[in-house]
Amino acid sequence: MIPASRRDQSLNSRGRSLLAALTAAGVLAGHAGAAVPLTRAGQPVARVHVPAGLAESADLKPLAEAVQELTNHLARMSGAVLEVVETADAAAIKGPAIVLGDLAVRLGATPERTTESLEGFRLLTRGDRLLIGGQSPLAVRHGVYEALRRLGCDWVMPGEIGCIVPTRADVQVPDLDESQAPDFLFRRLWYRGYPQPRKPGERDRMNQWLARQKGGTWTHPASTAGGHAWPNLIRKHKAAFDADPTMLALVRAPDGSLVRRGPQLEATHPKVAELYSADIRETYRKNIDAGKWTKDTPFGFPIGPADGLGYSLSSEAMTASAGRIDPIVGELDRTDELVLLGNRILEDVTRDYPNAMVGFYSYSVHSDYPARYQPHPNLVQIFAPINFSRFHSVLDPNSKSQAYYRDVVRQWAKLSREQGNPLIYRGYNWNLADNMLPFTKVRIWGEELPFYKENHVLGMNVEATKSWSILAPSDYVFMRLAWDSSQDWRALLKTFCDHAYGAGAAAMLRYHQRVIDTQHGAGQEAGSYHAFNLIYDAAWVDAARRDIAEAR
Repeated sequence: MIPASRRDQSLNSRGRSLLAALTAAGVLAGHAGAAVPLTRAGQPVARVHVPAGLAESADLKPLAEAVQELTNHLARMSGAVLEVVETADAAAIKGPAIVLGDLAVRLGATPERTTESLEGFRLLTRGDRLLIGGQSPLAVRHGVYEALRRLGCDWVMPGEIGCIVPTRADVQVPDLDESQAPDFLFRRLWYRGYPQPRKPGERDRMNQWLARQKGGTWTHPASTAGGHAWPNLIRKHKAAFDADPTMLALVRAPDGSLVRRGPQLEATHPKVAELYSADIRETYRKNIDAGKWTKDTPFGFPIGPADGLGYSLSSEAMTASAGRIDPIVGELDRTDELVLLGNRILEDVTRDYPNAMVGFYSYSVHSDYPARYQPHPNLVQIFAPINFSRFHSVLDPNSKSQAYYRDVVRQWAKLSREQGNPLIYRGYNWNLADNMLPFTKVRIWGEELPFYKENHVLGMNVEATKSWSILAPSDYVFMRLAWDSSQDWRALLKTFCDHAYGAGAAAMLRYHQRVIDTQHGAGQEAGSYHAFNLIYDAAWVDAARRDIAEAR
């Protein structure tokens, strides 16, 4: 990365030419018309108008953050500090002006695209006013970042090092009218746990970067249905399991005998379903009594197995299965066993709480589509596909394992379209076993996010490792596509390289493309790091070093 001061200078002429080219091509303009001036000769021309009481309202915090980001970026861009005016009278606002929030909606910037997560916004120029209206303060913040992006700003990674602001004395917004809303209702990229202490400000920098990428903070009620839940049930009801160990899985001990033990359950045992039903009912009663919920409140409850294997070998478990062997793990597939458990729980609790949901990860030996049991409409499927190739996307023709998984997703998507089962993605931004060897998800995200959008997935929940030196392009492309999956991943990668590497962009684009092409062409599908020496040979390393040296 080049220092911010040098980067701003190098982007000065390029930013002006880029803005002119985009305007001429119609990218920035919704239709021909006069531009809204914001600064002229490094002096403020417009004022920023916001709803009255902005500073005092906790509900308006995203809007207050948007105002600060807008004025700070424009000051860095032009040297001009725009005045911020609070008002309740939209009709009295005179231009040139940037008008935000409900004021903008009252002046005509009503979002034409909306979502359940209340993130739809509209950018509209009316005369000499730029209006940024939204379904919510968060949506308006999204709109502010979109407006800044159209002025040439970008954020390639967290912190000051990743902030791209072109410099010019005259800043104006071309005539436009555009509504946007996200393709996925939530777009989470979150740092996984690692030993303390974390670097000072690290979490704040990550949260700021996610906001700048229009990340979603809204949580779908179904998203709480994921997790490895069986050990928690055993701990919570220890006395019940001690009294009746037949609720624990029947497993083979080292001496060859069959014994009952956790952490896996005997999922077909009627009392297991009863314990889950009782817990769900208790949760609803407590929240209703506290005035937080009604009996119709939607909420997801996890019923998934413990991580790892050790599933029951009982005759009941064998009978509940479809008799399939999982093609990746090589053990009996347990998808139907879990669907049966979920159905039994839901048939009970939805009589009183119709929007209660239960779910489990599509993962390990329960990552297939059920062959014996029709899932209840409130059964949530959360795709966590780590069994399949980590080097290829679900659409990559070079992967046999991903072809199998692709068919599974499409079957769940058909069910979701027919009866509304919620579908969610729960994945990772890295290779799980290693986060320092050459690895990329740029093409993977580029192919998978449109696929998941097409196949009814509601949101993306991605666990991240903090390895920006390796994964910055992947994380950037993921966040951009999670908002709008119709974008071309190749164009996004080029934009990333242009902004992140300055004059070294061409060489670094070659480097990243070489990683992408080599990984895509690899005849390897294993997880962990065991295949890397078979993928990246000495010739590849030499070529990569030449690219990086040229970029420097």
